Formats: sequence, structure tokens, C-alpha cells
Amino acid sequence: MKKMKNIAVVLRGHVRTWHFNTSKVFKFYNEIAENVDYYFITWDTSNTEGIEESFVDQNLIHFHILSYSLHNALITEGAKEGNYYNGHLGPPFMNMIMLPHIRRQEKRLGAQYDCIFDTRPDVLPVRKQIIWGESAGDDLSITYPNPKTIYFTRLEMQTNALTNKLDVAMQDWFMYMGSDEFEIFNMRYHADNWVYQLDDGP
Repeated sequence: MKKMKNIAVVLRGHVRTWHFNTSKVFKFYNEIAENVDYYFITWDTSNTEGIEESFVDQNLIHFHILSYSLHNALITEGAKEGNYYNGHLGPPFMNMIMLPHIRRQEKRLGAQYDCIFDTRPDVLPVRKQIIWGESAGDDLSITYPNPKTIYFTRLEMQTNALTNKLDVAMQDWFMYMGSDEFEIFNMRYHADNWVYQLDDGP
């Protein structure tokens, strides 16, 4: 099976079952790419003990812990939970904090990533297999992301945070896309405020 050359895996959100998932997660990505770079960002409400140590023999490029009360005094009038501590704003906000680290690593590699996986620490990715014919039981071939395309698991109904009405939304448990698409997609909320310089973000 032909592997991708360089991929990035952004693990964002609550730690949840990460410590139970690590070996299978690493196996999945190591089987589809020659080089896998990991970016892990979580909330300080999670148990962050041992996260960095779980990446033994793996490329953990950046690990980041965010305060769940980030910007609360300015935006939510003193509420304990910050503006980004929710399912709508949290994922793209976390990804934009990772973006400068991704861009720096791409410069080191001399090329953009073949693919960026945008997922959660509690997701177990599994390769589907061919179920009929001479190749039955073999893993399906890897699909490189097409330009201006985002791949995700399914559509679902969500309540729009701005209008309070139902919207059709993409499930954000597991997505993949090209490097430029990752940046564009994650600038969908308050983009002008979310582009940080390296080591100058929250």
C-alpha cells in the first residue's frame, strides 16, 4: 500500500479516553503515512497528566492546555465558562491556535502536509476493508484530499448558536482536508481575532 509522505493529526478537545486509545490511534496513522506529526490541544478542565508521555516514539510537535474560562470577563459577563468553551467555537478556536505551529513545521519539512486530520482524542479511526472479490479483507486504499474539499463522517442536526434554529451541520469528530483548506475552514468564526503569532497566543 502506498503511504502518504507527511500528515498532521490535530487532536483537540477534552482528553476523555485518550489513554485507552493511544496504541490504536498511532497504529492507524503510522500505517497510512511515512511521517506523522501530532498536535494536541485540550482544556484545563481535563486530566492532562501523562499526555506528553503518551507520545513515546511519536512526533508530538506541540502540546497546549487552554483555560476553560478564556475571555470570560470580556465576553460572557463574568460567567465561569469562557466564550470558546463550547462545541461550536471550541474546535475551530483550538485549531487556529495550532495553525502557526503547523505552518512552522511545514517550513521545516519543505512542503505542506499531504493531509491534515482534525479530530478528537476519544476517536478511534478504523480502516474499512474490501468485502468482495479477490481483494476481500484488504484495506481500502487511501484517498488523498482534493482541493477545496473537506471529508467528514456525517451530517447531523444542530441548534445554531447565533439564530437558535436548527441547522444541518457537519459532525466534527473526525475530518480530514488539505493544509490550505484546514486554515480556511477553521477561520469560520471571528477570523480576524484568531490569527496568533507563535508563542503569542492564549
